Amino acid sequence: MLNLLESAGAVRLGRRVEPVPGAPAPAEAAAAAVEEDAAYAPGERVHHREWGRGTLLGYKDGRLTVVFDDVGYKELLEDTVAGEGLLRPVRD
Repeated sequence: MLNLLESAGAVRLGRRVEPVPGAPAPAEAAAAAVEEDAAYAPGERVHHREWGRGTLLGYKDGRLTVVFDDVGYKELLEDTVAGEGLLRPVRD
């Protein structure tokens, strides 16, 4: 388990998991992972016409990762999402 934490960028100190010294803050890392021209933001609720509601987890290299409430994780190509209008924001 410790090896997994170390490879993921964290070290275990007692019961707390702390970032590796010199690693960016979580907010900075999240901002860097999101491309500037992304149509959706991480954490945004979306709706897919076939898979229903979900939450966008991230966007990188033209791919959106969404965890849908009923069908789990899906990775979608941004060009396909935009071209076919596969996702729309959910206003709860």
